[in-house]
Amino acid sequence: MVDDDTIEFQGRIINEAIEYIEEIQEREIKVSKLARSGLRDKLQETITADERICIYNKYENDEITKEVTEILLGEDLNDIQKENSHSTEENEQ
Repeated sequence: MVDDDTIEFQGRIINEAIEYIEEIQEREIKVSKLARSGLRDKLQETITADERICIYNKYENDEITKEVTEILLGEDLNDIQKENSHSTEENEQ
């Protein structure tokens, strides 16, 4: 039985799949770039709306870096910043 928190990595099978795609497309696949973007997407998928707010607040309080925040929130970072600036402008009026 496999624990849900365990990451299973089937390196040999994945490498075979990559080699097959490289043959079909006749080009090299940048595996590290693909892995980073895939991991980033998966991280963003696991974060709830409440967690996104918490992450943004930690960023605003300089508890986490902008780079980490960008990885975790992706496009949502810009949306949250726009929303906060709009709310701030309304409160000032």
